[in-house]
Amino acid sequence: PVAQYLPDFTIETGRLKVRHLVTHTTGLPRQGFNQLIELKDSTKADIISQLKKTKVMAPPGSHFDYHNASFSLLEDIVE
Repeated sequence: PVAQYLPDFTIETGRLKVRHLVTHTTGLPRQGFNQLIELKDSTKADIISQLKKTKVMAPPGSHFDYHNASFSLLEDIVE
């Protein structure tokens, strides 16, 4: 579970696993927050804060949708 590595990060299903981040099957919609990622003044914390507020559109593992922001969580897990 992602919560094992990032206890402060949760999404509404609470069942998010590392494999869902790697395979882009988090259930989060495609809005990858590219506009925030590309802003100079935006921080990773800003992006993660928005990510935590995003409603899932499918149960984790059931739907593929490429998502830059959720994939970036892997950086913290690997660290």
